[in-house]
Amino acid sequence: MRKVIRKIVRFFKLIGAIFNLLFSRINNRGNKKGVAQVVDSFNSGGLEQVAANLYKVFYDAGYNSSVICISNNVGPMCQQLKSPQNLRIVYYDLIDFINYCAKYNIRTLIFHFSTFHMIFLKMLGFKNYYIIHNTYIWFTEKQWLKLKIKLKFTNGIISVSDWCKNYFEKKTNIKGVKTILNGIDFNNLNSNEKTRYTRSKLKIKNNDIVCLTIGGYTEGKHQMEIIGIMEKLFNINKNIKYVCAGPVLNKKLYNKFKKKVSQSKAKNNIIILEYIAQKEIGDFINEICDIYVQPSIHEAGVPLTVMEALLKGKPVVMTDFMIKKSFPECERIFPVIPPYSNILDLTPSIAAKMSYKTQDRSTDEFVKRIINISQNIDFYKKKDNFKVQDYTFLSLERMADEYLKCIEI
Repeated sequence: MRKVIRKIVRFFKLIGAIFNLLFSRINNRGNKKGVAQVVDSFNSGGLEQVAANLYKVFYDAGYNSSVICISNNVGPMCQQLKSPQNLRIVYYDLIDFINYCAKYNIRTLIFHFSTFHMIFLKMLGFKNYYIIHNTYIWFTEKQWLKLKIKLKFTNGIISVSDWCKNYFEKKTNIKGVKTILNGIDFNNLNSNEKTRYTRSKLKIKNNDIVCLTIGGYTEGKHQMEIIGIMEKLFNINKNIKYVCAGPVLNKKLYNKFKKKVSQSKAKNNIIILEYIAQKEIGDFINEICDIYVQPSIHEAGVPLTVMEALLKGKPVVMTDFMIKKSFPECERIFPVIPPYSNILDLTPSIAAKMSYKTQDRSTDEFVKRIINISQNIDFYKKKDNFKVQDYTFLSLERMADEYLKCIEI
């Protein structure tokens, strides 16, 4: 009986929230409109950083800009918001979600992976936009079907890369997806906090050439291949070191990686670090890195850490996720073939098996690229050979301009 009463009470609260929303829209005609980034978590990571960047884009454009987090998984990313009022943790509560939108005159919702009550919210008159942040190779056919149905209730679909767009369109047969590449705030390039790590602390010599990878220890990032790359490099140039850093998101894989490194002949040339705070990543790259390497199995396209490395003038060797199509004018990107021939054949089980391999068909090409760059490392280190002004295609301003043109508030 109590359950029935609670359901009835909740139903009437929902009706009340809907009327509150409708009345607020009438009363707020002509007032400043709002736009919210809808995320499942707002702790740390590339998706969360993009949401934070878009929050800033719409805030600076004069809108009521907010982030609505569906769960209570929030963390350091909150520090990038202008006010605590700009973040709402609804904890899966649709009524709270609607009341918050009514309070701040939010008319437009930008969903980042989350599809929280997307269909119902569209029926309430919200303008829904969905951002594709990855290939989502782990989705089952049932999950793809559910997503396809929900995305019929959107005003637009945006992908963070052509790689993700092409995969998404082939899996769903949905056309008209727009690609908007992520961007970096150039104003923050030199305002990062000093990193805790230095070459001397990590026992890296002045004449050592350091490869760096930053990313969570996951199957997709494929840190295991670093061992295969380094064992081959060890036979060619013992002055090449490799620093691998990132949060431990897959403990089993991380422990296996550490164990295999300890058994490798190149173990003294591989340095394993864990979490690097977002605010120190820029200085960390500047301090430690000579060559940035990203041996991922699958990616969203261009990770933000790759963009930061490019903006620090570092040459980048990474798995080719249509990277040259995204940045055709960039001469410091060196793509490497993926470890598979067709990503549509890449299933979660196949990716999981690949992630534990130390070598695959791309390993030799990674080695070749790194060796070629190391032989010309003085060129890349020379500041006169790099101008950040030539990299405006990576800027947050470019990204902001494209989103403001694409999204109707």
